[in-house]
Amino acid sequence: MLQIFNRLLHEDVRKQVALILFLIWLISIFYFKDLALFFLTPTAIITCVVTEYGLNFLFKKVRFISVSAIITGLLIGLTLYTDTSIFLVVLISALSIIFKHFIQIQGRPIFNPAALGLLFGAMVLKISPTWWGVAWNNWFWLFLLFFQGYVLKRMKRIWHPLSFLIAYALYLFLRNPGNILPLLLDSSLFLFAFVMLPEPQTAPLKGFWTYSWGPLVVVNIFLLSHLSGFVWDPLLSALVLANGESLFLRKVLHEV
Repeated sequence: MLQIFNRLLHEDVRKQVALILFLIWLISIFYFKDLALFFLTPTAIITCVVTEYGLNFLFKKVRFISVSAIITGLLIGLTLYTDTSIFLVVLISALSIIFKHFIQIQGRPIFNPAALGLLFGAMVLKISPTWWGVAWNNWFWLFLLFFQGYVLKRMKRIWHPLSFLIAYALYLFLRNPGNILPLLLDSSLFLFAFVMLPEPQTAPLKGFWTYSWGPLVVVNIFLLSHLSGFVWDPLLSALVLANGESLFLRKVLHEV
């Protein structure tokens, strides 16, 4: 048992991310004591896993349970509006994985699956994300900084969220030079920055992108904030937009 635990902690970083999100979910449902929330996240996880398993078997003739699908399900379950119906949870979760498999280039998904699925839910199904799993706790940002920061350091992706937070702090300061710490040390922002933003398959890594991926997303947040009538989640929208922009920029910079 100890050997299995050690392998979980020291070998597969994806399982570490899933464990961190699972612990956040456990703490949150214990706090809210809401039966509906108990079913929301497992429904998203099961749907993502079954959809990915089915698509892999159908098109690649392989059978396996994807840890990345579990992470996508956890993110969707921790972010969706708490009163979302089970049917819509299943629909958004399934579409997230379908988008991942069918919107690809050179075998890699273009868009972050959870972000695109949640944004589709907001734009088409009118389900606004609430980030309920972390929004209620003012100290989850520290939990994510310490534990997920350790995981990202092992993955050599720690500068993705750090550069984002530095650029976002500057953005907040230019908007309102007052006390920006309450807005910056926000658990929802840290869940986005430390889990969604550096997602390995869709966030570029090498060269220019080591320090520029986070600021690019912040630039998109700034641009979207000036669009008249823009009502969707700025974090998810900016990330999905950056996923698309990076395709062009990687070609220009000769980084695939």
